Amino acid sequence: MGVPHRFDLPYTSCINKEVDSFNNKLTKIVKPFKLATLLKFEQKREHFTRHGIHLNATGKALTVK
Repeated sequence: MGVPHRFDLPYTSCINKEVDSFNNKLTKIVKPFKLATLLKFEQKREHFTRHGIHLNATGKALTVK
């Protein structure tokens, strides 16, 4: 599973850019392996707690599904 964005920071922050970069690298690493799958879920602000770092109950439930 990829790393989720931090919603306590602006989308254009250097940390969120590094998250994007890491997720892209992770996708390239996993791609050649037929038995490996990179899980992606739609990251919305409402899936995170008020401070924007951790998943809330809804976000955890979607991740588990």
